[in-house]
Amino acid sequence: MARILCVTLFFAFQCVTSAAPKVSVIVPVYNVEPYLRECLDSIVNQSLKEIEIICIEDCSTDNGLKILQEYAQKDRRIKIIRHPQNRGLSAARNSGLRVARGEYICFVDSDDYIHPDMYKIMYTEIRKGDYDVLMCDHKDVNKFEGDHWERNPVYRITEYGDASEIIELCFCRFISCNFGVCWDNFVVWNKLYKKPVIDRCKFAEEVYGREDLHFNICLDKFAKKYAFINAEFYHYRQRDGSIMHSSFTRKKVDADLIILKYLRTSPDLRLTKSAVRKVCSHLLIDALTFSISFGDDGVFFYAVGRICGLYCRGLISFGELLYAACGLAKWITIMCCRCCRNTWMSVKLTVPGFFAGNGEPSSGILSVNGGAASAVSGGSE
Repeated sequence: MARILCVTLFFAFQCVTSAAPKVSVIVPVYNVEPYLRECLDSIVNQSLKEIEIICIEDCSTDNGLKILQEYAQKDRRIKIIRHPQNRGLSAARNSGLRVARGEYICFVDSDDYIHPDMYKIMYTEIRKGDYDVLMCDHKDVNKFEGDHWERNPVYRITEYGDASEIIELCFCRFISCNFGVCWDNFVVWNKLYKKPVIDRCKFAEEVYGREDLHFNICLDKFAKKYAFINAEFYHYRQRDGSIMHSSFTRKKVDADLIILKYLRTSPDLRLTKSAVRKVCSHLLIDALTFSISFGDDGVFFYAVGRICGLYCRGLISFGELLYAACGLAKWITIMCCRCCRNTWMSVKLTVPGFFAGNGEPSSGILSVNGGAASAVSGGSE
């Protein structure tokens, strides 16, 4: 803690002696050595040069710190904060927020990378529209997939009111195993935040795996004007071992229910009742379905027990409980149908000559003709 305090005081001194940057980029770093250089290159090569890059090294066990120090020697805009022990993603972001000086704040996960004009375009648009939060689209990439940038992207700005309108759009229906939720609206890495707005919030360190959702819901108290830019500026890397793709544990069940409880016990939220109901219902379904997908029976029954406990304490209504149960049943039905379809397709592909191209039984398969079964040899008589 003493080291973090000293670093904070050092950055506070710098605030007095240098002009504030336009954008502060906060990058938590933990065991991402194979991807870190690509991430840092995409940030330092931004066309908007008036930025500061705050890297929080969260006690990695790889060579991440050496890479950060190498880049910091070449680029004075890079500042390194090192945690003496691993404290997690939320604590790392909070450390960055404490020292950030930019007019606007943004976040980049250290295994991802961004479009070279991302901050130039978003900074221009957020100032032009005087938005509190500006979101962009993203593209999913796999592990070491290369970048293919469109240097002069054509984009459109869509304005929203407060967070209630966004939540209504996101949770209006549930489709497939992800229920059609547009998570772009609830992550932090695709957004530019106005500093006076984001300074009033911090990340909840007890909310594991749902930090972004909790943070953006809390931000609803202060952010009054949102906008979305339909350009894929952010490249989100899907890889094994990340928080979003790790197994579903009791921590994630608890995180979902912490957010649900927060929604129910925070009277100063400006979210509409309909928006709260949609989020609550989704969190219930999310806790149940993902515990089935990635966890074990213990995690599933733990989730059921916690949800029933919230119902007994009056934090969720019977209607929401029923809605979640119906959603769970729908999810199970969809997954069973997919499983049956995949099994059927596997049989067709693995059994030689199971079907001919016209959908009729092919050679070597028993054919029923006139009520009598006869073998079709496939050769000429």
